[in-house]
Amino acid sequence: MKNPENCGGDSDALGLYILKQGDYTKEAFSVLLAAHMSNKKINIYLQGCDGTYPIVDWVQVYDA
Repeated sequence: MKNPENCGGDSDALGLYILKQGDYTKEAFSVLLAAHMSNKKINIYLQGCDGTYPIVDWVQVYDA
């Protein structure tokens, strides 16, 4: 996944992102962990930067 905001740094090469801070941060992290543990594919949508890291605005898990 490419960084649409061009935040800079090595975040693209390393695949590092930051979860958007807010009311749903813990829930989004739980969804990501559950998707990983069950081998589900995900889409993440990026919006903005936190330093040199893109911010994950929301996560979508595929049921298939």
